[in-house]
Amino acid sequence: MKSYKLSIIVPVFNVENYIEDCLESIVHQNGDFEIIIVDDGSEDNSIEIASRYTTQFNNISLLHKENGGLSSARNFGMNYAKGDYISFLDSDDILRSDYIYSLMKVIGKSNPDMIVFDYAKGKNNEEIKKNFHSHLPVNQSNNSIAVENFSWLRVVKKSFYNNIRFPEGYLYEDVFVTTLLNAAVNDVIVIPEKIYGYRKREGSITTGSAIKQFSLVDTLIILEHEVESRTLPNEVFALAITNVSKSILINYFRLTKKERRAVSPRLSDLYRKLKFQYAFNSKAKYFDRLIAFFLKFRIINPFTSFFLRPIFKFLDKGWAVHEKK
Repeated sequence: MKSYKLSIIVPVFNVENYIEDCLESIVHQNGDFEIIIVDDGSEDNSIEIASRYTTQFNNISLLHKENGGLSSARNFGMNYAKGDYISFLDSDDILRSDYIYSLMKVIGKSNPDMIVFDYAKGKNNEEIKKNFHSHLPVNQSNNSIAVENFSWLRVVKKSFYNNIRFPEGYLYEDVFVTTLLNAAVNDVIVIPEKIYGYRKREGSITTGSAIKQFSLVDTLIILEHEVESRTLPNEVFALAITNVSKSILINYFRLTKKERRAVSPRLSDLYRKLKFQYAFNSKAKYFDRLIAFFLKFRIINPFTSFFLRPIFKFLDKGWAVHEKK
């Protein structure tokens, strides 16, 4: 059985408008890698388009399964991966033309447990490609890249996925997996360049209704239990929950009064256990630490929400953009 240095897993579900751009961004790159396309029960022409590539390139395989969601598709693909390292590529995203070269250079030199890199984002290919070459903000450190929760933002040795899998039936599965991976690896190399292209589009998982997005709390609850069962340090979960505090608060503000009353008890129980010495000493962004403070003391009610929202919008340029979603 042929082995590879890198396995790139591409889950596919009804992305006929994007899958060709996605695959074109990777198939012509050079390196020791395979592409595993996982058909997660697509009902459009996505798989017809993807199958054309399997006849042109011998390092591409196409797997089929019943629809089970992103976590299920990623887990399924890993079962067939023959690479030393695992990488994920969402089927509506694209890669920079030197993605493979950048990874192989690091792997060949250092053979790290994990490689983390930066990403460009945009609404279309042209916008993403333009942002590929934009410089990192002066105040953005390697640590700020490394704490991002996206699974596709890191390449990890396959062995670490032997007992870490994506939780099926939950949204924000990346928060669960990346938290456990970050705690498991020892050697991390950061590439401070934007080599992954993230397409922000309507209809994606992260642009759904506020109450659906609030299922992030459910994922955090099972993550907390997993951290405890693995007897990991308290700092591990503290960093995870602090990192997503902004997303939680934005979606909380978007809920109706009735929905807030329904989710508030779970939210309070979750943050009640957060210890400030771990949250404030973590690598999380300062703004997320500030929000964790408000959530910890449950200073979130209709009165404070009215005053907090404009303050947060002023402090954080990305707030208004997220709140519209």
